[in-house]
Amino acid sequence: MLIQYAAMAEMGVIPREELKKLKTLDSYLQGHPDMDRTPGIEAVTGSLGMGLSIGLGMALGFRLDRRPNHVYVIMGDGELSEGQIWEAAMATAAFKIDNLTGIVDLNRIQATGPTREILDNPDVAAKWKAFGWEVLSVNGHDVAQILAALDKARQVVGRPTVIVAETVKGKGFSLPKTTPPSITACSPPTSIARPSPSWRPDGLNWPTDTKGRFDRDDTASEHA
Repeated sequence: MLIQYAAMAEMGVIPREELKKLKTLDSYLQGHPDMDRTPGIEAVTGSLGMGLSIGLGMALGFRLDRRPNHVYVIMGDGELSEGQIWEAAMATAAFKIDNLTGIVDLNRIQATGPTREILDNPDVAAKWKAFGWEVLSVNGHDVAQILAALDKARQVVGRPTVIVAETVKGKGFSLPKTTPPSITACSPPTSIARPSPSWRPDGLNWPTDTKGRFDRDDTASEHA
């Protein structure tokens, strides 16, 4: 959700100043996107697990209309505890939806604790493979790996693809804590996360042509 708001600000959909009001009572940028209040939001995803179902509907619609759009659905690993995710995963594979790519943020932390202590899902990649998906595993902090996986996913025919991105919550930033509930809380301006002194943008391995690769008529559905 946070990266979606940041991307919307970068695109000019919402003013950058609004990001400072995140999760406050007078802001339209809440913890769960609100399509009635927030510009650029096309679906309310207040309950976890809804994003993949919505993305599947979009992908089916594009296929029926013979449109070339590709749908991207971002999911959190804690969200994978929701049964609706796996119903949608089965349906997506059954309908041979190849114009949809899922991205799982595998950071092993959710709102109330480590995922292993709540509802353990020890081999995420194997589960998606068992559900009939093409599975690509990447370092979620290596942009070059992510871009290569996204390109590879566009070449898969006859079944959906999921990219399992291994990440570390708060990597590269000096956070007060990287454990629940602080990871979902709204930090005051004096304690907002900032890049640590040792962090450098080039550590993310950004290819020089990154921006131009996404100037296409694609659609993204997000909920993490």
